[in-house]
Amino acid sequence: MEVMDFADPYYDAQIGLMVKKEGGITKFDQMKGKTFGCDTGSANESWLNEAKKKYGPYTVKSYDYWVDAALDLETGRVDGVVVDAPIALYYIQQHPNSKLIMPLYIDDYFFGQALAFKKGSPLRDEFNKVQNAMKKDGALLKIHQKWFGADPPKDSSVTNVVAPYLPNQKPKI
Repeated sequence: MEVMDFADPYYDAQIGLMVKKEGGITKFDQMKGKTFGCDTGSANESWLNEAKKKYGPYTVKSYDYWVDAALDLETGRVDGVVVDAPIALYYIQQHPNSKLIMPLYIDDYFFGQALAFKKGSPLRDEFNKVQNAMKKDGALLKIHQKWFGADPPKDSSVTNVVAPYLPNQKPKI
């Protein structure tokens, strides 16, 4: 923020728990005794390790690539995968036969996605005007639904005008 001006966020990247549609976990307190996959060295792995105190004990299986965890979920080798929501939702949409869903989002991990502009550029304000109009008329929501096959959370930057924020400090709508 010292050298760039950021536009208003257009999306809040979160992480969530991807599970099988049939018989999968529907609440975090059902995690005890199960096995969960994640990508090594990620916020997803950190959350799983931190959440053991609250929802465990359970086993964490780390993967070099998150898709390997998703494939193990499909075959039943793990009970869930903690993964970045945008890529999980896109994967679910592109692989409907996988019978995977993302019913749970981890509320304390989210990051605003926004474009950066040269410090002082008038283009940022013009961009915000157009982007915020797309939020108000539903155009940005339609793009989200097309690519992720789901609605964003109600307080999402996809549908609400939100000023730039630091990770995990999103202002209340």
